[in-house]
Amino acid sequence: MGAWKQVVRLYRILLSPWEDPTLMALFGSRLTLVANVCALLIVPMMIYTAGIITQQCRGYERPQDAPLYLLPAIVMIVIRRQLFSFCFLLFYIWQMTEMALQARNLGLGIQDCGDRLGEPLQYTLVLLIVSIICLAIYIAYLAVVAVVSVAKFIAWAIKDEE
Repeated sequence: MGAWKQVVRLYRILLSPWEDPTLMALFGSRLTLVANVCALLIVPMMIYTAGIITQQCRGYERPQDAPLYLLPAIVMIVIRRQLFSFCFLLFYIWQMTEMALQARNLGLGIQDCGDRLGEPLQYTLVLLIVSIICLAIYIAYLAVVAVVSVAKFIAWAIKDEE
């Protein structure tokens, strides 16, 4: 029976950050879920707008760039922290607004590609790199939490045997 108690205790230690077993625990909170869904709804508009901009500037479309816009939204869902989700949602809204204005200006002939306002898709790579860095930091955080949990379990098991 002692081994079973140790397994149950290890299970509780590993699940301590996510004690709530409901579906909302998968998404962090309702506000975080709403922010993540809003980001997922913005992604197709960004892909479409980027297609318009690249078609008008370079004369061809780049459908292979679509994952560049989707990956930060997936990282938001994986990390599921409220502050992170809202910061990235704000950046998504800002970038979508800027891309829509640039596509409008290119369509009306007000702006040329690469003029003083800069490259039309210049912030896409910044968003992608920042999201990958945040994902790496989050994975490192999870690894540290797992190591600390295992160390607590080992210390408890040694203390329990004595």
